[in-house]
Amino acid sequence: MKYYPMLIACLLAFSSQAQTSTPPPQVYQFVEKMPSCPYDLGQYLSENIHYPDAAIAKGIEGRVLIKFVINEDGAISNVTLSKGIGGGCDEEALRVVKSMPKWAPGSNDGKSVKVFFTQPIRFRLPEPDTALQSAEIYSSVDIMPKPSFDIQDYLAKNLRYPSDAREKGIEGKVI
Repeated sequence: MKYYPMLIACLLAFSSQAQTSTPPPQVYQFVEKMPSCPYDLGQYLSENIHYPDAAIAKGIEGRVLIKFVINEDGAISNVTLSKGIGGGCDEEALRVVKSMPKWAPGSNDGKSVKVFFTQPIRFRLPEPDTALQSAEIYSSVDIMPKPSFDIQDYLAKNLRYPSDAREKGIEGKVI
């Protein structure tokens, strides 16, 4: 009986704390205005993804799925792997997504909100050039190939001296 007042005090304290705390912001799957990438995402990925040597050596190809949150300010957070292929590709995809610049955030009722986003990243090895593998390459032949056009005229019309090289006085031969 002597513990009832203490139990009631604890319950009141707990219930008053629960009522004053604010729930964490909701992360949406779909919103009225979905987030958008203000830069060329394909170009960003192709310039920043480096095919891991281990994956190249093992011939690993495939699609990695990365899930992340685009926050109210457009920053990327909560980057996780949804589907991986191994060989270092998963870690590389995570690294590049974590380093992405801010996006234009998604919104509901004109208010910026957090939105889940899933980005596929494809790792694909280049096709081997079978023509070069099967053909012998010569450094000299009896009859050298000739272009079907005047190469000097073509170069004179199409070659432009870079302005920064001209300003710096850079001269030389390109072979």
